[in-house]
Amino acid sequence: MLTELCRVVPIASFHTGDPLADDLRRYKDDPSPAVRRERAAALAAILSRFLERHGGCLGGPFTLVTTVPSARDGPAPLVHPLVGVVTRVAALAPLYRPALRDDFTAWELVRGHSVLLVDDTFVTGVHLRRAAAALLAAGAREVVALVIGRKVSYETPATFALDRCCLCNPA
Repeated sequence: MLTELCRVVPIASFHTGDPLADDLRRYKDDPSPAVRRERAAALAAILSRFLERHGGCLGGPFTLVTTVPSARDGPAPLVHPLVGVVTRVAALAPLYRPALRDDFTAWELVRGHSVLLVDDTFVTGVHLRRAAAALLAAGAREVVALVIGRKVSYETPATFALDRCCLCNPA
């Protein structure tokens, strides 16, 4: 179970078709480079503002920040667009290191580190689970996952408010 591997903190939840869902899709897939840059900047701003308000809720201090590898069908981009989002955030950029290979195995550099694992979208949790397990197997001291958007069913209300945090101000 994922919660046994690491703490997972979603910044927001969304439904298909919501503005956040649109940003999370288009920062990777829009045919226009300008739109991809604009959407990536918007996601970096969300991440940055959340960390300013709730970074202390996550635990830490973190000694390494990394991202979940691409799980796309077909060839993955040379550098996943999420890396560009994370490295735009002043609090995360100095700690960022690519620590996971595309096959979800971890580099040895994680040994002894407290890792903040960033993902853009959480649907089933399988990619986060694989990434967290790989980091812990490679010797990470702890892994906390921060997810920009958690996709929820239409029966569940979608929430997006940077003044709320599921750790310090749960619903």
